[in-house]
Amino acid sequence: MTCSLRRTVSECFYRFVDLFTHSLNLPRERARTFRGVNSRARIDLLALLQRWLIAVVVFDVPFHCDVNLAYDEFHASLNAIGGLQVSVTSFAMVGLYSIWALQLLLRRSWSPSMSFGKISCWPLIYVGASIASVVYAANRQLAIFEVVLLVQTLLLYIFIIKKCTAARDIAFLVYVIIASLFLQACLILSSFVLGETLVLGPWTVWLEQQRAGGTVGSPNTAGSFIQLSLAPCLCAAISVKKGWLRTVGGVTCLLGLAALLLTFSRGAWLATVVSFVGFLGLMGLRGWLPRKVSVFISICGAVLAVVSCGLVIDRLGSEEAASVGGRWVMVRLASEILHENAALGVGANNYAVVMEDYIRYPVYAGQWLHTVHNKFLLVWCELGLLGLLGFVGFLGYSLACGYRVWRARDPVLSPIALAFSCGIIGQSVHMQLALFHARPQVQLLWIACAILVGLDNIVRRQGAACLDSARERRVT
Repeated sequence: MTCSLRRTVSECFYRFVDLFTHSLNLPRERARTFRGVNSRARIDLLALLQRWLIAVVVFDVPFHCDVNLAYDEFHASLNAIGGLQVSVTSFAMVGLYSIWALQLLLRRSWSPSMSFGKISCWPLIYVGASIASVVYAANRQLAIFEVVLLVQTLLLYIFIIKKCTAARDIAFLVYVIIASLFLQACLILSSFVLGETLVLGPWTVWLEQQRAGGTVGSPNTAGSFIQLSLAPCLCAAISVKKGWLRTVGGVTCLLGLAALLLTFSRGAWLATVVSFVGFLGLMGLRGWLPRKVSVFISICGAVLAVVSCGLVIDRLGSEEAASVGGRWVMVRLASEILHENAALGVGANNYAVVMEDYIRYPVYAGQWLHTVHNKFLLVWCELGLLGLLGFVGFLGYSLACGYRVWRARDPVLSPIALAFSCGIIGQSVHMQLALFHARPQVQLLWIACAILVGLDNIVRRQGAACLDSARERRVT
């Protein structure tokens, strides 16, 4: 009885392995030899585990599980990062790099593919400036909170570039982003229909004053997640040839737009318009936008505009003058901080600390004052010119990679690069109106930038292979 049970469990295990190795296009014999005969099979199964850990990291953006250690409630109320964030992503990163080390040990030799994937110096400069700012920060504990978040995200960025070296790896990331947006949109719509905040185990689907935040958190954070995730959905709905995937992309895009509307985030709305106009315009100019798809998008856009017109007008008109005035006061306060700290900044995550020295002035009496709602100004105030240069260079290099992939005219990779590039441009517009230092926002932005760099590396390798083959033909 025991032997029979053992054989049954063993057979189930191998069928499970066969199922997932088939998704990686691996020979079945490799999975069967995992117990010690074939080291290559071990590497393949480790790669399989890596792939699903990456999926966990992506799902941890909207469905995040965090513990904030040493939480500083006062400075968190001023929009600073209030605690040391330990999340599912933190444990997943330990697993990913441990598996990477095991893969290197099992190979026992260095191959050219292992060094594939170039990384720019700009993100290193940005994170390095934040690390250096700990030395002169007024509150070093708060500075360490942001440094830990940035270092963790940098490790994820490096891992995606180094390990996602094939088109199927990038496609898997895109599929996971689409799936996460689909689930998030369904939850947001469900909470809005029921008219209450939902609690689903460790996650809370927020609905405050009829503004949906989903499981992401605040409505503005949820809006930024949906905005950047909508770009690959629109790409899948237009450029993918598989019928089922095109349908999934289109349905997710419509659900995402409805969920985005319910966040009532004006910055996210504006960013979505910018990204959609850019993507559809460039696809149309290249002739990659089918006529039927154009008509369908026009009809859907017209229906959405009619349905949401009243909500949008009410939101844009509600307390608009007070909102603009409050943001202008925060920008003025940031300019005064920059007047004295433009070169080095005040230290990572220390804007809320230094702000206390300025809000005592009579001009700020009775004003709504928080950390400045402008990502670029915030980076400059906290990290100085070097940090701002690193951050802008990081975004610029990512967009340059997307532009190179778009120029390559690859029917599969170029639309994906354009979608993420337009999404990041939209996010850059939204950054003029928001903090953008919540972990879901930071993590998804760095994932999108890593995808663009990874696509550029793939296109470069394909171009180098074509040149090598052309040279061989000339020689022969």
